Amino acid sequence: MESTPTPDEVLRATDRAAAAPWTDYPPTPLWYPPITGVWAGLLVVVIGQRDAHPAITLFGLLGLIAAEYAFVIWYRRYRGTMPAGAPPTEFRPAIARLILGAAAVAGVGWLTGHFVGLIPAAAVVGILVTLLIAWYETAYAAAAAAARARLS
Repeated sequence: MESTPTPDEVLRATDRAAAAPWTDYPPTPLWYPPITGVWAGLLVVVIGQRDAHPAITLFGLLGLIAAEYAFVIWYRRYRGTMPAGAPPTEFRPAIARLILGAAAVAGVGWLTGHFVGLIPAAAVVGILVTLLIAWYETAYAAAAAAARARLS
């Protein structure tokens, strides 16, 4: 005999389904944070060349965009699905800190470029982005574990 689920059971199942793309994922490869840092450092160099070498900027940006696009295609296949919509509550503090961290990295990168130079700015941005992404990976894993625990 079938039983009709209660409204609470339906809501819980809906919450689990909505959170699944955020909580069920393969581990991110260890090369991801440093490669992201290298990409960000190269972006600083390419943008920093915009006045002196517009062709380098154009082709550099196209190359970086192509690399990012190729990564996104690979990562969607690797992960199987990508989170969409509002994240579960457990993820919001980590996402907010990631956004604030990215803004801080941009500010430090700009200040370094303005007062020290382009190459040191690229190095600072590359290192800080690597650290920020490595931190975010651990914060994301902790948020996913907390969401899974709440929804189980």
